[in-house]
Amino acid sequence: MKQDLHQKPDLLVYPVGRYNEVSPKVAKESGYKLALTTKPGLANAEQGLYELHRQRVVPDMTQEAFAKLLQP
Repeated sequence: MKQDLHQKPDLLVYPVGRYNEVSPKVAKESGYKLALTTKPGLANAEQGLYELHRQRVVPDMTQEAFAKLLQP
């Protein structure tokens, strides 16, 4: 992306959510500011900036279902 679009991304999303104990270190060393996993749940500081959880949002999701995802 840096070379083709002349932009340096700050966020990494692990491909298919696959990562291991080395991945966060490599992400940080590569200059990313944070990285997302596919672990379900809301992101929080305890997860660290390179293993943040996230909620899966699908195209046909209702507003009510989306609101439920945001509940702690």
